[in-house]
Amino acid sequence: MQRIIIVALILPIAVVPGSADLTSPVYLTGTLAHELGHTLVEAEYCGGIDRVQLDLFPPKILFYCGNGKCIDIHAEPPIGFVTRGPYDPGTPEEELRRRYKEAMLLYVEDPAKFFDDISREDAEVTMAGPVVGALVSAALSPLDPQGAFDSAWDNLLNLMPVEIHGALTDGKIAWEALIRGRYPVERYLIELGLVTLSVLITAVQCPRYALETVESDLMFTLGLAPMVLLDDLSKAALGGLLGLTVKLREPFFVPGIGVGWNLSLLGPDHRKWLFALLDALGWTLVIPWLGMPWKLYATILKLVDATADLDPGYPSLGSYLGRLKVPFIVFLLVSILQCHSLFGGL
Repeated sequence: MQRIIIVALILPIAVVPGSADLTSPVYLTGTLAHELGHTLVEAEYCGGIDRVQLDLFPPKILFYCGNGKCIDIHAEPPIGFVTRGPYDPGTPEEELRRRYKEAMLLYVEDPAKFFDDISREDAEVTMAGPVVGALVSAALSPLDPQGAFDSAWDNLLNLMPVEIHGALTDGKIAWEALIRGRYPVERYLIELGLVTLSVLITAVQCPRYALETVESDLMFTLGLAPMVLLDDLSKAALGGLLGLTVKLREPFFVPGIGVGWNLSLLGPDHRKWLFALLDALGWTLVIPWLGMPWKLYATILKLVDATADLDPGYPSLGSYLGRLKVPFIVFLLVSILQCHSLFGGL
């Protein structure tokens, strides 16, 4: 399988009591270690790393490999941090995104065929991220046990074999390779054990915090579930009414990261744009009338939705709104500021 993009570390959907402190130096170091795990293993297949370059526009860490290819690490809101490559130096950003969308379209049209192309190399690269990220987090845990636990816990969650609204976790790619006999069972179990052990090492240093984090992740995601499922099903219904082809896959639940039903809408771009406009209009009319905590859940959901570009993996508004994206985000932010009880309830 040609790896156009690898979802490296999917971050929590919101910072709630007990969830990851995204500003913790140890947490951020564990996140970077996760990315470097992907990059270093990929680079081994590309002749090693010759040099490293830091780009500011757009911000990314660029690795030049011995075979002339590039690998980069960059932020992909709201998914998290992503390792992408290999590709030729100087490839325009638009071309990289086009390749990614083509690869995701193949996945949407026939997931089984898409995963049939996964190799052992793909699995090794994807598994390296959580393993390296978790081990580095455990090693740094004496400096900040809570930040280390957050990082190790996120790495373990990323090993869950699921799709999260168009984003494939590391665990999903590795699992599909495993069940097809392309990744050794013993190696998979050892790597899974290393990540789990790292979580336990960090948890014993801050047991109360670890327990509160897991409980908070579970409760928040469960509380969000009805709103997300309603949104997903309304997307499917609206897309169908507009003549778009609705591709329903499977539901998912990942504590602290996401919940919902994976689906895609396929069809002409003008109908997708109309879908985005009607979906945004419907929610902007509904959100101000919702009571708590539904106003909070819906606002978080639509802020994530409006910033994401996951088409064709998931019909996120950010993929279709174009110039309307910023006004819609501003509207939701104003709704938050006007809801004084929201801040008192956090």
